[in-house]
Amino acid sequence: MSTAMALPRGIELICKNGHPVTKFKKLKPWQGHVRDRACNSCGQPIDRKAFRWRCNEHCDWDICKVCYDRHWTAVIVKASRIQDPMRRAVLLNAVPEDKRPAPDDPMMSR
Repeated sequence: MSTAMALPRGIELICKNGHPVTKFKKLKPWQGHVRDRACNSCGQPIDRKAFRWRCNEHCDWDICKVCYDRHWTAVIVKASRIQDPMRRAVLLNAVPEDKRPAPDDPMMSR
């Protein structure tokens, strides 16, 4: 029997088909847009030179940097409000390493 805590709904960033969004992509100069890309979260256009995130299954679902950052910031804020250190750690472990606050960050100490 596993003692791992499941992630609360809405924490993991997923595409419309339920796949985790983890692929960080920027089009190469020789790759052209067949169509305009827009963020599936906010609707803003995603420039071909801009980074975007998508699922590894290549679904027609893209998210811009602003929305990607906004999602993980909201998870960090939610984690900072949790009293239980184990539950807080579960949420923070879902956040990509480069986005996680430092362990000594005052926002995380309780």
